[in-house]
Amino acid sequence: MDRTTCLRTMTDAGTVVLMWSDSGTDRRVIETVLSGPGRPDQVTLMLVTVPSQRTAVHALVAELDISIGTDIWKAEVHNDSVSMTELYKPCPSCELVSHRTARWSSDRLEVLDPRPRQERRGDLGGITLRAVGVKVFPIYTDVENINGTVQPVGGVFFELASALASDLNFRLNITLLEGYAYGKRRPDGTYTGMVGELQAGRADMTVSEVSFTNEREQVIDYTQTVSVISRRVYVHIPTVLDSWLARYSRGISAGMVALSLAAVVLLALTHRFCERILARAQEDGRREDWKDTDDGRMFLEVAEGEAGLADTLWIMLGLMLQQGADVCHKLWCCYPEKCGHC
Repeated sequence: MDRTTCLRTMTDAGTVVLMWSDSGTDRRVIETVLSGPGRPDQVTLMLVTVPSQRTAVHALVAELDISIGTDIWKAEVHNDSVSMTELYKPCPSCELVSHRTARWSSDRLEVLDPRPRQERRGDLGGITLRAVGVKVFPIYTDVENINGTVQPVGGVFFELASALASDLNFRLNITLLEGYAYGKRRPDGTYTGMVGELQAGRADMTVSEVSFTNEREQVIDYTQTVSVISRRVYVHIPTVLDSWLARYSRGISAGMVALSLAAVVLLALTHRFCERILARAQEDGRREDWKDTDDGRMFLEVAEGEAGLADTLWIMLGLMLQQGADVCHKLWCCYPEKCGHC
């Protein structure tokens, strides 16, 4: 098997057995096996060693970027037996834990700890984990000012982290970041915010929500899905009603539209009625003393040049829609001689 095929096989395999050789090759092979997004928690690595290699093996594994979910086992071969020991770290910055679970001899298997992995690793011994959060949504992480210090006191994710701390026996040292500090990717591949704190090893976990993205998964590990949020964008579909008239009537009930149109017609008819009265007054020659006044002359001019019913309806509709009208009528000019449009 050539080197490329060998490396690809190791990165794809679910279980890899490595004979410890006390050389630099051991580190390269282990890092290759554990490389890739989420890979440390998806592979079981078995290191076959002898007692004299114990210190070197533990020192190398302690330097790896592994967590409590990583399955690294050490099969230490003695003269008459083989002991099985699991190696893991409660957090990336924590000390390496070495826990012997079984021992094989020539005639029998002795199970030293029959508990499942979740129970074996369920007591973190009161260690302190560094947590990071944001003060954005109180429903997720609620905060209060206690003795001059802003501290989380509630919220879905803070309560979840507190429950884990109680069940797994660890303490939380929480740092709250300012602003919308979830994590943006910089050009150099590093992140800001909570994702950046996890990526740089300055934090072990978060007490606030962090949305899943493929890019973030390259640099941090996610738990099981805790919350699913659906986002939608609603877009208006154009219809035949999207005319210039519908722009003014959209959002108005049919009854209000009918009432508005009736008001336009009533105003137009009232205006026409007033024009006819003025015209009849002129024809009958009534109120001769009033005709010589400025107001009388203006209204008589209106009566002489009365607008048609269509013009009047258009003017009223323009007034109702607050758009004006391109039809000029002297009735709308208090001083016709000063109205350039008229």
